[in-house]
Amino acid sequence: MPIPDFELPIDTSRLIFDDRYMIRVPVIATKTELELKIFGTVFTGNPDIDKGHMDEWVTVMWTIDRMVETSKKGIGIKVISFEDSKKIYESIMRHLRAWRNYKEQGININKIPYDDLISLDEFANLIYEHVKYEYIEKPMAIETTLDSYFKELNFINKQNLTNIFSNVPKSKDSWRDDKDARIPDKEDFSKYFKGE
Repeated sequence: MPIPDFELPIDTSRLIFDDRYMIRVPVIATKTELELKIFGTVFTGNPDIDKGHMDEWVTVMWTIDRMVETSKKGIGIKVISFEDSKKIYESIMRHLRAWRNYKEQGININKIPYDDLISLDEFANLIYEHVKYEYIEKPMAIETTLDSYFKELNFINKQNLTNIFSNVPKSKDSWRDDKDARIPDKEDFSKYFKGE
């Protein structure tokens, strides 16, 4: 069977609608509007206890689409693991790129969920503020074997009590010390999905 010479679309919906991540949300965010109408919320009559109950956070496993819907309501979300924050961001970006490619190359583009994609892009903007330092663009430096040796030695001897290597020039391990490091801008998808 011959291989087609065009790129097949990638189904990224699993990343948004199936994969779950451990997050913390206010307890009120775990209730549906129907549950709140039928069962209400617990009120003790003591305003301090009631406020504490409303501010209580719970740990849940949610999909990205549910996080986006909750965020659209103005409810805060705390991602527990930093690695998950990066995965969430990369999953959203992959999904948005797939939809952008579909819009540019697709035939039946009437069924594109523009509002949902805009909401995803806005949520990605929020996540990017927390993960952007993982995407630092740093000029490549030539590192000698001696430099790498001193890096390892400095790592082993963190306190550097004897300060034997004080005359050795320090390598720039941290992006904070590197004046040439640049945080890349987030890819903006709003221009692709707005105004449609």
